[in-house]
Amino acid sequence: MNGTLSDFSEVIKEIHDKIANEYGIVDIYGKPSTPFDGWVFEESVLRPVRDIMERYITPNDILLEAGCGNGQIVQSYIKNGASKIIGLDFSFSMLKVACQRAKLNHYEEKFIPIQGDIYTLPFKSGQIDFVFIYGVLEHLEKPIIALKEIFRVLKPKGFLALGVPRKYSLAFFSYLLFGLSVPKWATNYKWDFSFKEKLKYYKFYSLREIKKFLQTAWGGHYQIVANIPVCYSFLVGFPQNLQRKLFAYNSKIMFLIESLVSKIYKIPAGNYLIIKKK
Repeated sequence: MNGTLSDFSEVIKEIHDKIANEYGIVDIYGKPSTPFDGWVFEESVLRPVRDIMERYITPNDILLEAGCGNGQIVQSYIKNGASKIIGLDFSFSMLKVACQRAKLNHYEEKFIPIQGDIYTLPFKSGQIDFVFIYGVLEHLEKPIIALKEIFRVLKPKGFLALGVPRKYSLAFFSYLLFGLSVPKWATNYKWDFSFKEKLKYYKFYSLREIKKFLQTAWGGHYQIVANIPVCYSFLVGFPQNLQRKLFAYNSKIMFLIESLVSKIYKIPAGNYLIIKKK
């Protein structure tokens, strides 16, 4: 690798192609495999999606998930009333699974899959009402370019729901200590001390950094209208495996722990920033 954009993106694409069938925390029918996974999915996807659908999306809106992966969040939007959603991803393998998910769950007529690049979105300017990004920004070498493209395709007064992994959260520290760097996701590695590689391919951000990105990409033509925190007590690697075993039969305890941790440690694993284009 020489650090160019194409090489960087190729690493991300290659690993996502390899893990397309297993990626995520719910199966192809949208069912979590364990109560712990159910808690994670409720806190990181289902609850925010319900809130977003209720407050910011109308039935005729054109929705785009930029970086839809294998369709887990697309499925959640459909379940919460989205009449149609475009799913864009650069991985054909991920899109193939997303299409299988849509067919098996009988919403293929509501799902429009497009293989494409977030840096050059294949839409006319001002065409999209609502853009959703989750699990993408942390893998981008040049997030400002992506944000500029999203600004271009959004209609005036359109919305961006931006999922941001938070720096200095418990997830951040446990990822550094116990997680695997992205290139090792499809390997049998149990430990990974390549800290520089970890943060190269999976980035965490402070809210101040995100606001700087937005100011650079969108100028003053935006307003952050909501900030939805996600999973204060979420851990990565070995600690997450321990959580999964401890709460293998009941997720209610995790919701209680989440409530307690959120009062003690004020930085969540991530945030959904709801951003309105002026």
